[in-house]
Amino acid sequence: MLLVFFLNILLNHTEASSYGGFFSIKEKYLPENANESMSTSGHFRLYENTDFQNGFATKLEARSEFSSLALDYNDQLALKNKNQSFDLYFGETYLRYKGEKTIFQMGYQELVWGEAFGFNFADFITPKNLNATLLSEVDESRRPIPLIQIKIFSEWLTTQLVYGPKAEYSKNYPLGLFFRSVFKNERLELVEDENSWFEKHEGGARLSTTLSGMDFSLFSYSYLDRTPYYTIAQYNANTLVTFKENHSRVNSTGFSFSTTLGDYVLRADLVAHKNKQINFFTQTGIGNQRVNSSDLVISLDTPSYDGYSFFGVLATSRLDHEVAGGFRKQNQNIVSLKMSKELTDLGKLEFVLFSELVEKSHGAQFESVWNINDRTDVSIGTEFYFGDDAGSASRFKKYNNVFIKFKNYFSF
Repeated sequence: MLLVFFLNILLNHTEASSYGGFFSIKEKYLPENANESMSTSGHFRLYENTDFQNGFATKLEARSEFSSLALDYNDQLALKNKNQSFDLYFGETYLRYKGEKTIFQMGYQELVWGEAFGFNFADFITPKNLNATLLSEVDESRRPIPLIQIKIFSEWLTTQLVYGPKAEYSKNYPLGLFFRSVFKNERLELVEDENSWFEKHEGGARLSTTLSGMDFSLFSYSYLDRTPYYTIAQYNANTLVTFKENHSRVNSTGFSFSTTLGDYVLRADLVAHKNKQINFFTQTGIGNQRVNSSDLVISLDTPSYDGYSFFGVLATSRLDHEVAGGFRKQNQNIVSLKMSKELTDLGKLEFVLFSELVEKSHGAQFESVWNINDRTDVSIGTEFYFGDDAGSASRFKKYNNVFIKFKNYFSF
């Protein structure tokens, strides 16, 4: 009854509402994929924003995504009836109250305390759909989680307190990317790790301030790792391997800095992760080992020069010790560059290149976008990975593709 009474008060004090969303469809030709030469994927979002009197607001959002590629497309024994993946889930859906010096927000939300284009070393809280590719659009890959957060503002400091009542995880890369080289003849299956509400709590805090035009923040968060480590639940030689997905509790502490240098934007994120678990290969299968890691990301965003703009990233990730046969090397050093050329009102050309310096594997994407009208874009492009076969990015060679994409925004 109290909830009905509360909603009735809000509905009778509406100030403004807006409705809209977008849908996109992407058709790919994959010349190096032995199982599927064509694939179709897409996204759909529908939202409603309502502002009420007395500082209240709500956002309701539904999201869906689909792909015609099986999540284990690398598995030669993948069943055809598994080749359709459709997911419908909550987007950002929350109740918000904004007071004079306080913001309270409860519901499904995206929480980003650090980010870098193409690589999310410091963007560790919000899960993502990793079954896309390393060059996927971040705004389409993030998946909101249930959170309660409070922001408290003072003259020189902003305090953000966050509590998560239910852990949710990234959709991880296909199993075949990791395990097909070891289990060559078996079918690969996965038992997912699921949580109930209020079973495993998450939470943290962030302090932010601005001094002499420079933004600083210090944060800490305790949570279940968004990416899993695996154990073998069942093994039948030449028939089936069943993997169990597990998520360790991680404590991450970090520091962010950003400033403007003329028309340039410089940003740095440093994050230390404690108690992560990573897999490694053994002679008979796989094992896992606890490690600590640290990530440093430095990015520079340039102004536009005659329609050209650039975004560069230097990123490094380091484990506290080498893990023999590990899924990744002790050090990962990545350079990424994004170049865009605006074509007046017609659209833009965009080129992205990244290179993993230690593993010597690389990725690149070229995309040409045409603005059909102010709500509709059509783009064509190519995405490919190359370099040493042992490199992490080179695992995605079967994702190499030429694509055409249609995206339409709508409001009503």
